[in-house]
Amino acid sequence: PATLAVLYTASTNWGNNVGSYSLGWSADGEQLYVGTSTIESRSIFIRRWSSGGRGFSTDMPAGGVTVSALAPLADGSIAFATLDSIVGVYDPKDRLSWELGQQAGRFYGAPEALRVSENGMSVAFAYDANNVSSSTLYFDVGERRLGASAPRNVPLRAPATAGGTLNFYNQWRDTRGALQAGNVRLNMGTFEVSRSLAIAPDGKSFVVGTGGNTRLYAENGRQRWAVPTYEAVAVNYSGDGKLVIA
Repeated sequence: PATLAVLYTASTNWGNNVGSYSLGWSADGEQLYVGTSTIESRSIFIRRWSSGGRGFSTDMPAGGVTVSALAPLADGSIAFATLDSIVGVYDPKDRLSWELGQQAGRFYGAPEALRVSENGMSVAFAYDANNVSSSTLYFDVGERRLGASAPRNVPLRAPATAGGTLNFYNQWRDTRGALQAGNVRLNMGTFEVSRSLAIAPDGKSFVVGTGGNTRLYAENGRQRWAVPTYEAVAVNYSGDGKLVIA
């Protein structure tokens, strides 16, 4: 009779901070696939095991963010989708037979590029984190205008990540449960990953962007508010400290 006993375990020796997110089988059940995910800025992949998970494994590149879905095709191919808007198909010989790349900006990985004016009415950001210098755009809130030309005579301030009594030693970048203000560990979800951070101009508060929220803390680490935000990959204050931009 059928039981729930473990029959075998597929090898998952893919390194630290990498985990499985999606699973799939080939149409004939002979190939086992897993889509990986990571909290770091690194390439991720789809792993295929032969013999239904008992055999050797092969890794196939799948962008830089979580493989969110896998679907078998009748000819033995496997289709996949990622959270950074990539859709593709690998054929039965593990060759990428079709791919549709990102049709929107890639903001993850360039939090320092989010620069804001004194009053928060002018914002600069990079839409391609892999090529910040040539992909910066500027948004004028008052005129509701987006363009490639920087505003004239309007200084823009990059996010400050150290100053005064606050120094996070870069622990805010793609980490889970590592952020502290002094000896106070910040209140976050168990699996919440911090992506970006900015200290207020007066040094009395700071804001953290995470995989699920934008959180503002007092200098002593006490949380003042949190707003649900999908992947707040860049945050900053206006120069006067009155606005938070994510």
